[in-house]
Amino acid sequence: MHKKIRILINSFLIGVGVGNLIAPIFYLVNQLQQLSISALISVTLLSGLIGVVSSLLFGFYDVSLKVSLPLHFLAISGIVLLMNIYNGWFDLVNLPYLGLFLLQFVCIYLLVWLVIIYMNRQKVSKINEKLRERKNSLDKGQ
Repeated sequence: MHKKIRILINSFLIGVGVGNLIAPIFYLVNQLQQLSISALISVTLLSGLIGVVSSLLFGFYDVSLKVSLPLHFLAISGIVLLMNIYNGWFDLVNLPYLGLFLLQFVCIYLLVWLVIIYMNRQKVSKINEKLRERKNSLDKGQ
């Protein structure tokens, strides 16, 4: 039980870190003038929630990627949409803005996934290299 809570706390903190890296890019692209304390708090908390949701969908339950990835996309897009509405960054009656928001969101979502895939491949390569080294040292010892 404590291990799961620790994982969720770590996931929250990772979400906060990723969210606070992406938020300045969002601010620059959309030419927003000022970050209020309320917006900063909401970005921090909702980014942490994104980390927890990601951990729950990909780490806690044994669900296929075909199911978890669309659920993740919908959940994250919903959280980001709520964050934008709460902070007044999103105009609900401006349909062209909705299209721009969706385009930006999909681009950022794909970019984050590309980074995750790259990092996982690097980790797998390191593990495989260590396994090869161990196998070779065991083969030489016989």
